[in-house]
Amino acid sequence: MDTHQSGQLTPVTAKKIARDWIDSQYDRPPRWSQLRGLMDDLAERCIAETIRRGEGESELETRLSHAVSVIPTALRDDAITDEIRSLRHQDPSSLSADERKRLDQAIGVVWHRHDPQVSFVEGWQSKYCFKCETDVLYSELAGYLEK
Repeated sequence: MDTHQSGQLTPVTAKKIARDWIDSQYDRPPRWSQLRGLMDDLAERCIAETIRRGEGESELETRLSHAVSVIPTALRDDAITDEIRSLRHQDPSSLSADERKRLDQAIGVVWHRHDPQVSFVEGWQSKYCFKCETDVLYSELAGYLEK
């Protein structure tokens, strides 16, 4: 491992560790998606903080784990449709090729863009209405910031 003599990570090694850690979180890691982009951005911040503090690999992995824990519980609730939710709970071998493709694409989605003006006009049932439970989002963010 490429570290300074004190056990601190170098930027190159930290990036490789973060990339490998992110890939290990998925059966088939997303190459590019909203999820991957967000995770890569969070990883950069975790790497910078770990190096600033002179910490090692285990601290970086802990920091990554805390940072990405907010994503699935809060933001993705709004992005995943009821149909995709039901597909996620089925046996993958029972899915058609089209269903599997839609599920694979949805895994990388973190949010959908919403037009607030259309949402306001159409009301709560609008497909443009942001449906994330704000209490969950605030709770996850507060928990992350505590750490």
